[in-house]
Amino acid sequence: MVRNAIVLLKFVGEKTNEGADLKAAIWEADAVRFRPILLTSVTTRLRTLSILGDPVWSGLAWTLLCGMLTSSALTLFAIPLMYYGDRVSLGSHSKFKMQNSELPTS
Repeated sequence: MVRNAIVLLKFVGEKTNEGADLKAAIWEADAVRFRPILLTSVTTRLRTLSILGDPVWSGLAWTLLCGMLTSSALTLFAIPLMYYGDRVSLGSHSKFKMQNSELPTS
């Protein structure tokens, strides 16, 4: 999930470098990355369903299920909100342009 957040923020950085508004870039990044992030999370959750019935592994399965749900929500909603808040609080959302060397890498 960390890689998903990095790719999401890299997409936002590229769009703002192209001249897009920060808010529009975040909305577009969320729209483009929503399906891949959701599918990654869903496939992992479906795989853990098979071990829910086993009393030995059920604790691990619940931990994985809740962790994936939380990390998906954080990646899709909280990370973009925090990024937007950071850029706006710095007053740099219109002045700041990320250089290619400053873009997050996976």
